[in-house]
Amino acid sequence: AAYTLRLDGSGSGAAVIDAQGAMTAEWAESCDGWTVQQRIVLELINTNDEALVTDTGFTSWESHDGLRYRFSLRTMRNEQLAEEYRGDAQIPDLGKAGEAHYTVPEDRKMALPAGTIFPMVHSAELVKAAETGKQTLVVVVFDGATKEGMAEINAVIGRRQIPDPKEKAEMLANRNSWPIRLAFFNAGADAAEPQYELSMKMYDNGVAGDQIMDFGDFRVRAKLLRLEELPKPKC
Repeated sequence: AAYTLRLDGSGSGAAVIDAQGAMTAEWAESCDGWTVQQRIVLELINTNDEALVTDTGFTSWESHDGLRYRFSLRTMRNEQLAEEYRGDAQIPDLGKAGEAHYTVPEDRKMALPAGTIFPMVHSAELVKAAETGKQTLVVVVFDGATKEGMAEINAVIGRRQIPDPKEKAEMLANRNSWPIRLAFFNAGADAAEPQYELSMKMYDNGVAGDQIMDFGDFRVRAKLLRLEELPKPKC
């Protein structure tokens, strides 16, 4: 999936006055799990007409049973390394406590509380909740993409939208979809406001359509530009 990124709006006194960029995401099934590759390049312009270019690459692998996970993230800001995380995680069974192991930027271990899930399981749970008519879903998700590594994600799911045969992407035509708003909180933190919010149109095959990323004082709109279906593995 390929998206264009544009500023969707900013609050009064916000430092960001313009934004543009692109995002690509690939979800591929292998014989033993799922691999995800994502890249986001975003240029932010501040009130002094200065540019900050952020280039983030993220890759992960998650076993089909959702019990094992590997991750790697690298962020460049104005061509200087800003963040890098790499490691793995596992849980003995869904609903049980687990452990994450970071190897970069330093060797450390982190306990995962009982009920923690990985991103592909979360996507599947979102679709399942939407299809069964649930309006909310609250879970702790570990993805390794930050120093904290995990977040409590509160999802609010809207009403099912009727399939649109005129969808520009053939693999989205005649599919059910739902408007979903995700609020990301630091896991275990008692915070009234989320760190970040994401609104999107989610289809019943797990694909995210157009999105709005809300960073608090400014928002970025991701518009779905192109979608290609990958072949299934021959196992």
